This record gives sequence, C-alpha cells and structure tokens, in this order.
Amino acid sequence: QISALKISYSNKSSTSTECPESNIAEINKFTADISCPTEYPVTSVTLSGDVVILLCSLYISAGRNVALKQRAEQSSWLSIDLRDRWWAEYAVDGRIPNKTHNSSRLTCSHTALQDKSPWWQVSFTQPVEITRFLTENRRDCCQERLKNFSLTVYPVNDLYKPITYRGSDKVKPTYSVVPSPRISSPVTQVKITEGLNPERILTLCEVFIFGEIHCPSNRYGLRCERECNCVNQTRCFVHSGGCPSGCAPGYTGMDCSEECELGMYGIGCKQKCKATCGGDHNTCNQTDGTCTQGCDPGYTGRFCQSMCPRRRYGHLCAETCSDHCSGADNTCNYVNGSCDRGCDVGYLLPLCNDTCPRGQYGPGCAEKCSDHCTGPAGECDFRTGVCYQGCEPGFQPPTCHKECPAGTYGPDCGKACSVHCADSDHICNKTDGSCDQGCKPGYQGRSCSETCRIGKHGPGCNTTCSGQCVGQHNPCHHIDGSCYLGCVQDDQSPMCRRTRGLGQKTSNILVPLVVAAVITAAAAVLLGLLVWRALLL
Repeated sequence: QISALKISYSNKSSTSTECPESNIAEINKFTADISCPTEYPVTSVTLSGDVVILLCSLYISAGRNVALKQRAEQSSWLSIDLRDRWWAEYAVDGRIPNKTHNSSRLTCSHTALQDKSPWWQVSFTQPVEITRFLTENRRDCCQERLKNFSLTVYPVNDLYKPITYRGSDKVKPTYSVVPSPRISSPVTQVKITEGLNPERILTLCEVFIFGEIHCPSNRYGLRCERECNCVNQTRCFVHSGGCPSGCAPGYTGMDCSEECELGMYGIGCKQKCKATCGGDHNTCNQTDGTCTQGCDPGYTGRFCQSMCPRRRYGHLCAETCSDHCSGADNTCNYVNGSCDRGCDVGYLLPLCNDTCPRGQYGPGCAEKCSDHCTGPAGECDFRTGVCYQGCEPGFQPPTCHKECPAGTYGPDCGKACSVHCADSDHICNKTDGSCDQGCKPGYQGRSCSETCRIGKHGPGCNTTCSGQCVGQHNPCHHIDGSCYLGCVQDDQSPMCRRTRGLGQKTSNILVPLVVAAVITAAAAVLLGLLVWRALLL
C-alpha cells in the first residue's frame, strides 16, 4: 500500500535524515498526501519501500501561496490619473506582468515618487507557517530598484522578535528567499522595504509566500474556516483537510468533507443503515448509524433493531393490541397490529377493535342475524346472534333461525298445536297455530279447538245428525254422529242401530241424572217460596 512509503532527506552536509513526524493521508488507493516538516533546506529526497517501483509521479512542494488575496498595504501609491493607480493589493492578486508589453501598472504595486521611506506589507487573517518567499520584479523596466530589498516577518508570539532577511544585491526578475534557520513561530505579517536605491521607489509585481496557515488542530483552509473530520479528532492537513489518521466515521473524500450518502454510515461510509430505520432511504446518523428519522412501524431502539414489546405495535410502538385478539395473551402483529390468530367472537379483522356490522355476528362476523328477530330489522347480539327482542311467532329462541318444533307454535314456540288437527303429529301453522291440514272429524275452527255445533258432526262438521235422534235439534255425537240421547222408538236406521247400545247405556246414565235434576229444581222452588213468605211476615 502507498501508506507504507518511507521518506528521508539530505541537507548540504549530505546527512540523510528520516522524515520526522511523517504524516500520510491516503487520498485514494493510488494517491497519498505526505507532510514532512524540515528545519533546514533540503538538497535531496529519498523514497524507499516496495511501493516505490509502482510510483508514477512525485510532486514536492514547499506549501501553497498563503499571501494570495490577503490584505495588502503600502506607504503610498503612484497615481498617474484616477484610473491608473498602482495599488498595494496588485502584488498579491496572483498575476505576473507579461514580458511582451507594459502591463506593470495593472499588476504591480508602486509607491509614490516623493515617498522617502517606502514600504509594502501583507497581513494574514490567520497566522501562517512560512517556508519560502518569492518576489516578482517588473518586466518592462527599472528592475534595479528591487535589489537589496529587506523582508521582515512578524511572529504571532511576542516572545519571538521580528526577523529580517535581505534580498540579493543583483538585478533579477525573480528573487527567492529561503529562511534559514526555519521560522519557528507562526507569522501574522510580512513587510518589505526598498533596498536604499537612489530613487527610493518600491515596486512589487507579485509576492509569493509559501507555507501553510497555522490553524487550530481541528481546523483547516486558507482562513481556517473549515473543520477537520479526522478519526478521533486528530489534526488534518491545513492545505487540504486530508487526514493522516483517516476520516472520522460518517465522512469520506480527499479532505474528509463528504458526508456518507443516504443509507450509509461509519468509517469509510461502508456500513448500511438498518433497513428498519424510518425515512425514504432508511436514513441514519452518518457517524454511528442511529436512526435519525425514527423507525419503521413495529421497531424501536436507537438503531431500530428491536421489535415492539409484547402487545405493542406500530410507529414508535405507541399502539396497543386489541383486547379482543384471540389467544390468552391478546398479542398482535408488531408492525400493523393485525390479530394473526383471529378475533374474539363478534369482532372484525384485522385489528379486532370493531364489533360486527349490524346484521352480522359470531366468529369472523360470518353469521347473519335471523330475519325473524323482532324489533329493528337485522339486529341481534354481535357475539351470540341472540335476538334482543325475541323471535317472530313461529321461530325458536334464542337466535330465531329455526322454526318451532312439531306440535308448537307462536311467540317463542310457547303454545301447543291442537290435538284435533288432522295431521297425525298434531302439526299446525308455526305462526298462528291454525291447522293447515284441517281438523279431525267433529272439530272446527282455524285451530280445531271447537266441536261441531249441535246437529252437526263428522269431518268439517259438514254432516247433519239423523232426524231420528231424540232431543231438540236432533243432537248427536260431534265425531261419529251417534244419537247420544237415543233414537225415536222402533227406529231401525243404521245410526240408531249403531248407537242403540250406546243409547241404552246413555239412558241408564241419564235417568238418575234427570231425577237428580228434577229434585234439585224442586228444592230451589221450595226455597224461593220460603224466602218470599219470610219477607211478607
């Protein structure tokens, strides 16, 4: 791996030194950013390790230009007209004058001609650690003005005094200053003064100050405006934000600034959020995987790893299973609350909270209330099917589904059919008790409870008693028409012959009855006379 690369360097004394405090941040599996702070100028760099033979490119840098776009000032400025002023910030705008034409007035700073002590300075918004200076001279003329310039750095710590470096006494288009020994304290300001040239003019076309911003351990960027995202809050590279120790959980990318994509978290963003995390993409905390948008229905816990406890279900496990779920413990589905083992009798799936709709009852509300319940149509007990107000006549309680048993009729089948119904099983109309098959001989009426009227007998009471029967209206037996008071003497008709024996027996019975009746009547008359006489006295 590229992180196994070892670096050493040599200075003017040719002494090889292994890079101290070597920090390697793997940008990807092909690229690494390595920081190797050195105290003295380096003349050679040595790379070692098995990975060396696989290297494609090596870039060595003294840092970035920390002066770019920073706040610049000068003691005065040259102004030819209102539109042609040589401002101090032109020396840190990143532009170098072109050699082919005079563009210095657009890219260079320039002090006023009458300025006796010209100076230019740049101030940093954050302290910087400096490794090298470059100053660009004019390209059109007057390059001798910059030789022997003085460069002074002002450390942030008052314990360190300003340090001044002198530029070359030769005329050059570009001057390089490498501090030796290394500047050991972060710097807040760099000041350049002219080199005592006769014209006393200071012109700078660009000032490059290479190094890095000195940021707190958890910050990086040109103004330390960005936050490092390194594992265990370790320091990151100030220029890139890359983390030698690796990105903190929840971050990825060259500068560890990219958050994990939705649904991923952890070191390297390689772990998936729990599938039971809520949200459109099973969103979780990019760092530790906790579910930030709650859990899917039926799950609970920081990671939504636990099913709802017994008899709880739904979002946040806030719902309670119905008391009417089947089973001793009334448990239900932990996600949607449906009663997997069905409902108690009289309750509706899936939640078993609602009773059967009007007109239905029983397990699964599969039964239909009887059409023969009295009261509002289709109403019965939603559990048992019992008709609240009883049954219509002709149907058996409690559910009124069955007709009355044979031989019964009426409300609650509480009445017995007449024994005189023509049917041998005494079957009658279940509603009103009427004998649908008619009556036995000698009986009449809807329910066959009446005997034939005097003078009639037989089936349907349609047969007239014999005119030979003794008595007013010729009375006879209502069933078979026999003359129960006897027949006219010497009558030899079949009915009288059939009933003569019956008539003699009847006479033997009737004589004492007639005598008793006569005696009773006489006694009543006598008693009435005695009472009347007593009243007269």
